[in-house]
Amino acid sequence: MIERRSDQRMRTLKGAKILLPGHRSTIDCTVRNYSPAGAKLKLESTISVPDRFDLQISPGDELHPCRVAWRSLTEIGVRFTEAATAK
Repeated sequence: MIERRSDQRMRTLKGAKILLPGHRSTIDCTVRNYSPAGAKLKLESTISVPDRFDLQISPGDELHPCRVAWRSLTEIGVRFTEAATAK
């Protein structure tokens, strides 16, 4: 498999929330790996996840605007589209 990422990702196990547009609802997920450029998320189902959303990672509740790079039934790879902001 050819590695296409510009930054090496670090394995992690952090709780996070996908904030849907308008931040009126959320989807719980787990961050499985992370780099300054993006992350891999594990969740029950990716069906209702839009192509763009904000990701809130605990602890610290950093807010990362994201764009989906790839998806499977239970995992999503995201690229961060802007620098993280504190919530």
